[in-house]
Amino acid sequence: PRPAGGGPRGSVFGHLGEQPQPTSEHFRNLLACEWAELDPERFVFLEDEGPRIGEVCLPAPTYKCIRTAQLVVHLDVPFALRADRSLATYGPYGAGALSESVACFRGRMGDQRTDELLRHLADGELRPVCEEALRNYDKSYEHHLRKNRNLDDIVAITVDTLDSAVVANAVEEAAATRETLVSAESRDRADSADEGLAG
Repeated sequence: PRPAGGGPRGSVFGHLGEQPQPTSEHFRNLLACEWAELDPERFVFLEDEGPRIGEVCLPAPTYKCIRTAQLVVHLDVPFALRADRSLATYGPYGAGALSESVACFRGRMGDQRTDELLRHLADGELRPVCEEALRNYDKSYEHHLRKNRNLDDIVAITVDTLDSAVVANAVEEAAATRETLVSAESRDRADSADEGLAG
């Protein structure tokens, strides 16, 4: 999940339907309270789209934990399914609300492509806009995912459903498998060190 109190999601439409974000200081306090309640014996999964969530920033130590995690789960979701979810999530807010957000694309896409998307919205065609938003962000997300990371730490999980419980189970299984592997590697290193001392 996104850290508690973060408010808007990371996408250009993420603010729709959300309460105003807290100040950065208030957000850090909310996050600290939530963090203190976590069970250290259980896995904690945090979404990594960068150090910012809308207008607030993650505390540097928290973001460092995210970027140095021994397991990075990449959900490989079919594009059509992601578009369905985006349309179901943001479509109900209507073309007017989406148009205000799409106007922010100009700096990234240029006037011509942005105007094309606005025409789609004016004609009531929301899906092409949701699809373009996904394509627009996929490139930067892919770069961010791999930047300064050990690629062996990234585990891809194929997802063919929007059922959150099914996806959560798959993620938990991947984490348990990685934990077993890391524990075995640690034992092997310890045994090798003991053998070296004995020799």
